[in-house]
Amino acid sequence: MGHISLKCAIILLLCLTIFHLMFEPILGQYPFQKYTVRVVNGIDNEAITVRCQSKDDDLGTHVLRTGEEFKWKFKINFMMSTLYFCHFYWENRDKSVDTFKIGYGMCEREYTWVVTKYGFYKGCDGKNSILSVGW
Repeated sequence: MGHISLKCAIILLLCLTIFHLMFEPILGQYPFQKYTVRVVNGIDNEAITVRCQSKDDDLGTHVLRTGEEFKWKFKINFMMSTLYFCHFYWENRDKSVDTFKIGYGMCEREYTWVVTKYGFYKGCDGKNSILSVGW
């Protein structure tokens, strides 16, 4: 009985390794790694309202004053289909932005979205942000 369990464990480990090696080069994401998404209010002297969610998780509604941030951490799902999006409200404007999506502008571990009066700047892993989405 112990011999069969060892075989099963080895086969499972081998399958997980193959799965990891198969998807990482294509998608640039590691299935078992933890990712962070940060949303920062970069609009001077004004608050924004943000509601972030995925298909499975509603992260709630947050009011961010200038310089404040909301962040969350997660691992991508087994099907490699994880998607987080946020709905942003400022003055009379509202915009929905995909803040994490497999295959879309990959970062190694951290996605930072800075909201400005011009739109949404995306930064990866502490590097410079670029304007990715307008209002």
